[in-house]
Amino acid sequence: VAFRGNDAEVLLPLSRSPELAYQRLSDIPTGGRTPLASGMLKGLELLQRERTKKKDVLPMMMLISDGRANIGSGHIREEIQKVSAAIADAGIRTVVIDTEASSSNQLLSLGYCREIAGISGGSYCALSDLSAEGIESIARYEKEMFVGS
Repeated sequence: VAFRGNDAEVLLPLSRSPELAYQRLSDIPTGGRTPLASGMLKGLELLQRERTKKKDVLPMMMLISDGRANIGSGHIREEIQKVSAAIADAGIRTVVIDTEASSSNQLLSLGYCREIAGISGGSYCALSDLSAEGIESIARYEKEMFVGS
């Protein structure tokens, strides 16, 4: 799900192809308006539909963002908090990868990434701290947490 302009759209339906996902991620333009809550809500809806169709699916949302939401239907922070709580209530494991942070020890951040991770009950990581192996280990950990809960 990409969120830009005034809305969010599904660029790639759920897939087991990391190559296709990488290609679609590479093609996403960045900058400009960021309707973050809209993108998160679209992702939540997509995962809930999939879980309804396939009972054995383990839903996990991986949010890659700088967290700098600047478009919403009202109070942006409240919208983000509400969607983050809905994700937690739906039992969807969440990993927030903060593209703004230069280090996971960074205290000052202009975006909402840490808050989203906290409210959704998810994991928070700074992009600069990750490698391909790191992302895979996070996904494995989240799967184990889901299965264990």
